[in-house]
Amino acid sequence: MTIENQSNDLSPLERARRVMAERRAAGEMIRHLTPVQKSIAKPQSRTLAIAANCYTCQGGSADSGVRWRIGNCTVGPLKEDESGCALFALRPYQRLLGRPAPALLTRGHLAGDFEDGSADAGE
Repeated sequence: MTIENQSNDLSPLERARRVMAERRAAGEMIRHLTPVQKSIAKPQSRTLAIAANCYTCQGGSADSGVRWRIGNCTVGPLKEDESGCALFALRPYQRLLGRPAPALLTRGHLAGDFEDGSADAGE
């Protein structure tokens, strides 16, 4: 098999992973943008604006569980008393609703709880 035929046998995900590995091997710096940075880069995108809003509302990059927190948002939809969120039904990561929390969140280390029961490690 030639290299061209081998790449045709790969799934799109495997091809993308191979391309990224080649780019890293060539020394190219791969940038990962936050939802806020993506929204700034494309200010006309409603989808990116909603994702950026949810990202900042849920604490941004405070921990790796931000996607889970957005999908399982407890703010709820907008109500007559104007409590809740107008973007609740449009939030990203809704597919994560009801799934178990990531291990780092369930251990409490990122929720502000420490092993000694204090809210601050300096106490």
